[in-house]
Amino acid sequence: MKPGIVPLGTLAVLFALLQLIWIGLIIKNGKQEDRLKKDRKIKKYGHFPNLKTIKNDRQLIEQKKRLEKIYKR
Repeated sequence: MKPGIVPLGTLAVLFALLQLIWIGLIIKNGKQEDRLKKDRKIKKYGHFPNLKTIKNDRQLIEQKKRLEKIYKR
């Protein structure tokens, strides 16, 4: 065996281990952020909205404003 293979192999194993730890932390933080976003939406809408309910909410708000203008006349 040539000298230097063991230290180089150890360095490669340590580097691979650090990469696995780093990727694990990135995935964990991403999942936590998704959970926080979902919680914010639940607080805002009272339930987890889908795209259809968000559009309906916007349409209802616009319709309410138009009706209020009509009744103020």
